[in-house]
Amino acid sequence: MNKEEEDKIIKQRDKWFRDNIKWLEHDVKHKICKTSGPMSDYAGDLLQVAVLQFLKKPLEVQYQMISEEKAGWYILVTCTRHIQSSTSPFYSQVRKFKMSVRSGAMPENSNEDDPGADPFADFEWYQCFKREMNTMSFYHKQLLTDKYQDCLTFGEIQKKYNITKNSLVNDIKNALQFLRCRCDNNCL
Repeated sequence: MNKEEEDKIIKQRDKWFRDNIKWLEHDVKHKICKTSGPMSDYAGDLLQVAVLQFLKKPLEVQYQMISEEKAGWYILVTCTRHIQSSTSPFYSQVRKFKMSVRSGAMPENSNEDDPGADPFADFEWYQCFKREMNTMSFYHKQLLTDKYQDCLTFGEIQKKYNITKNSLVNDIKNALQFLRCRCDNNCL
């Protein structure tokens, strides 16, 4: 694809967004986040993350989705999946930092807004987890950090370390089993 074709696709994509952004904003706020729900304040952030995910796709794919009238539905489905997942980029980039109490999952006095506070410091299992993470090999510790703290996908981790997906999944399972065995006495 030459520069002229790329520019043409980008112009069409930008025109599509100008024509459809109000519709997307309305549906995300009123249908996905529910107007009166606590997530309605984050509808714009949610839409932004979904649009960015769409824009990361190759230009040919973007063009095909727009010309087949699938782009809007792709973005809305992406929003729905992001709002339902605690491992999505929306959760890791926006929601966990902005919502002080998420659906009653965290106690009101958790000091979640204080970046220096450790809300789980008093839990025995968390202390065991921290202690045992330090005894793990660097490789397994880094895989768990990448997957569960940095919220990278398996594909992103696979590219980062240039390993097969089967090896990656097995290594993460082994690291989690090690922690379960040590902290829950749940050895198989």
